[in-house]
Amino acid sequence: MVDCVKKGKLKEPFTVGDVNINCKGLLIKSPSFLSKHRINNPGKYKEYFDRKERGKYSIIILKLNKMNDELNNDKKIFLLKEYQEISNNLRTFSNNRISVLGFGITLIGIILTQSINAKIPLKYIYDIFLMLLLFTVIQIIISLSTTMYLFTFHLLRISNIFVQNNFWENWKNYSLKNPMKNGASPFLYITRFLNSFTFVYVLITNVYIYFTNYNNKIISNVIFIIFLLLIFIIFILNFRNIENKLDPKKVKNKLYDEWKKSIKETS
Repeated sequence: MVDCVKKGKLKEPFTVGDVNINCKGLLIKSPSFLSKHRINNPGKYKEYFDRKERGKYSIIILKLNKMNDELNNDKKIFLLKEYQEISNNLRTFSNNRISVLGFGITLIGIILTQSINAKIPLKYIYDIFLMLLLFTVIQIIISLSTTMYLFTFHLLRISNIFVQNNFWENWKNYSLKNPMKNGASPFLYITRFLNSFTFVYVLITNVYIYFTNYNNKIISNVIFIIFLLLIFIIFILNFRNIENKLDPKKVKNKLYDEWKKSIKETS
């Protein structure tokens, strides 16, 4: 098909009928090939074609080659520098994500030891701070992970301008099909465990203390109920953020689609 376009036999944008007429019936046995492999195809198949209007397509690789030919040396140098800068930032963000998680676990451990030996109402303060600290750590990891995804998508865009079938193209295809087999999965599992463990610890220890030292003071009962509501709300917020913003199966495809839409809108 590429040869047909280059030789002038097939003009872009083309339809399935145009391809069959000018390229010796190339798509007779697979008439859905163009739509199946268009940009933003629902099946997430490899993207070869850009749909200009209903039923009419152009070949992406020719568009990229034309773009590459039109780039002057200054633009190429700029893109290469941008590529290097984003690559360096990606490594930095990756290290920062590990550091944040490690530092957060260390602080959680310190506060946990203080909470174990604390008495009411000081224990309430320690435990609420423990849940809020975990909330903050999760938010920072989500922010870093989202930025890293966007960096890799932009690296893919720059790479495709210069070289087809490059590392970032292969990474994108593999990671979209296997979202759990990448560096984000350990952070999902660890934050899930930390959120569940912290919530169960806070809940069980405080309920135990409350009932073993039960008294009928209305103020104490009200404070205890407010405390339980607070830790439950923070737990639910953490749970929702982890499942909706850290799970690669839910995040990566959505982010990639949003990123491509933003690129189209600004181009």
